[in-house]
Amino acid sequence: MNRVSGREWLEPVALAIILIFTILFYVEAVSRDGLVVGIDAPYYMIQVRNILRTGLMKYGDPPLVFYILTVFTILFGGIETGFVIGVSVLAAISALPFYHLMKEFSKSRIPAFTTLLLILYYPSYIRMLGDFVKNQFGIVFMGLALLYLFKRDMGWRRYPYIIVFTILAGLTHILDFGLTLLVLGSYLLHDLLTDRSEYKWLLMAVGAPSLFYIAGYYLQPFYFGDLGKGVSFVSDVVEAGGDTIFPMGPNIYLPAYASALVAGALFIALTRRRKILESRLIFILFILQIFLITPWRPEWLFRIMLMSFIPISLITGYLIKHIEKVLPQLLIATLIISYPLSTSIPLSMRLHPTITPVQYNDLNRIRDIIHGQAAEIIFIGHPGEKYWIEYILDKPILKPGTKPSDPTTPIYLILPTGMKPPPIAKPIYRGEEYNLYRLPTR
Repeated sequence: MNRVSGREWLEPVALAIILIFTILFYVEAVSRDGLVVGIDAPYYMIQVRNILRTGLMKYGDPPLVFYILTVFTILFGGIETGFVIGVSVLAAISALPFYHLMKEFSKSRIPAFTTLLLILYYPSYIRMLGDFVKNQFGIVFMGLALLYLFKRDMGWRRYPYIIVFTILAGLTHILDFGLTLLVLGSYLLHDLLTDRSEYKWLLMAVGAPSLFYIAGYYLQPFYFGDLGKGVSFVSDVVEAGGDTIFPMGPNIYLPAYASALVAGALFIALTRRRKILESRLIFILFILQIFLITPWRPEWLFRIMLMSFIPISLITGYLIKHIEKVLPQLLIATLIISYPLSTSIPLSMRLHPTITPVQYNDLNRIRDIIHGQAAEIIFIGHPGEKYWIEYILDKPILKPGTKPSDPTTPIYLILPTGMKPPPIAKPIYRGEEYNLYRLPTR
């Protein structure tokens, strides 16, 4: 007994080491050449800057992540630093509920650590850094809802927590909200097909957050406007049509398909052996993975299949728990974890900002030229550069052909070098990557 107690410190220490190392790894992956990777990174920083100035976001979106990143910015004294550290910390801790879920099911550390490491270093999870921050952090609430579903010793008292976690998922990202509802719905379906002991509470757990989100959509569309994306998704599914393509390599979709087959076989075996609780978990993971691997239309497929790492990681941890001896468990877990590690490290090196240091320097010079003017900007170029231009120049970006807010407001045009300006544009600055022109005002 004393020997076991003496080793209890190993688990929190190992967990702390993994999280600290992972945060450092993510920080290195997210920051490149003094910039931040991802097409949406400057968008997040624009939102944080506006919150610091006005208390409100500039663009409508589920608000939770932006306000959390604002706290990191205040703590670390800079928007870019706060973003990099905030994203890295949020991505690391988002996997913890799945670790605790697998530990509760397996009563063993090795399956739990396997699940944790698979999530943290799965290629699609690394891919989400910088670009899909809300989506990535939202899985923490999905994981907490799933974890509390299986805290059956709490009885009905766990359902208020589940409802709160589901609402928080909705305040983070519409996809996480939808997947959390899918998890709850799968649990409800299994309950109706077996012991019918919790279906009333489960209906409330599905209904209350759904009504909250619908009410928010009509009362505060600025924060809940993403419901329109959900409606658009359903509309696209109903209409169907179009060829489906796979914008990812086989290293993403083959493990996802394999895990769905394994989950289906496990569910049948567990149901025959009347292991209701374990079969319920596997049933949820099976339904979730079937949804994630369904060949939706191309515009939806990439974002949805990125989330397939969740069932993959939990199913793998569940399989590891059935290896009886510790040493074979450890060896097989190490072999499995080495696969995403060997892929994710090179992948992290390929993540880059959507502008180059040369473009960044040009934009800083342009900022110095127009500093202090109530100017508005028209940019014609690659869409991935737009948010960087808005963030660095700190000026409104107008769509070409849009009228300025005030006819007397100076209008500047930014073009990539080599693009011919209109005859009415007056050259102001010629850089290595961008040229600045002034357009006549009325």
